[in-house]
Amino acid sequence: FTWSDSTDPRTRPAAFDSLLASTPLLARRESRLDYEWYGPTIKGLPIERWALDATASVTLGPGLYTIRTISDDAVRVWVDGKLVIDNWKAHGSALDAAPIAAGRHDIHVQYYQADGWTEFRFEILRGAQAFQPPPGEG
Repeated sequence: FTWSDSTDPRTRPAAFDSLLASTPLLARRESRLDYEWYGPTIKGLPIERWALDATASVTLGPGLYTIRTISDDAVRVWVDGKLVIDNWKAHGSALDAAPIAAGRHDIHVQYYQADGWTEFRFEILRGAQAFQPPPGEG
């Protein structure tokens, strides 16, 4: 999705949510969400003011797992309809994590890129991952 001043997620969240319910600029199937660039490597995607809305289902075997995101600018993640990561204000590179249990889960991820550097990664890691916020945060 691309957004403008009238659908800016930072100042017009309801309009932005409506935008995400509309037809996207691009629809792609990805094996993973892992983007890092100053100029986009996906044809048709603008450098700034774009967003993604992704869904998937996963089945995790027995054990402990952690969802981890690295984002610059904003991210939110739902597992089975429950918001588990909510870092929805524009920010520099940030690491967020949440536990996820074994079993089948529906995952919903939203990310937006405001300006400058693009960095976004979504991972499910085996084990309970320790998370330490950067100094001066948390």
